[in-house]
Amino acid sequence: MAVVISGVNDVIDQVSTRRAVRHRAALADWLLGDCGVRHVVFAPLPPVHRFPLLPEPLRRVMGGDARRHDAALGRWAATRDDVSHADFV
Repeated sequence: MAVVISGVNDVIDQVSTRRAVRHRAALADWLLGDCGVRHVVFAPLPPVHRFPLLPEPLRRVMGGDARRHDAALGRWAATRDDVSHADFV
């Protein structure tokens, strides 16, 4: 099993959710194929919208982007049996 913690830099660099998910898919495929991993778990993005040290409106904008990225990652992971998306509350 591999646990992947990623995504905040994509939010900071304003990478599109589509591109970010493609990168996660490529990473998962590499881990599953070349590294012998049997299952990949992607950790959720942190709740950027709750980071008190980020000033508004940056916190709101980046928080919304992080939630969109996380939701897209969750939708993609749900289409695969060999990948999971952890949903921390």
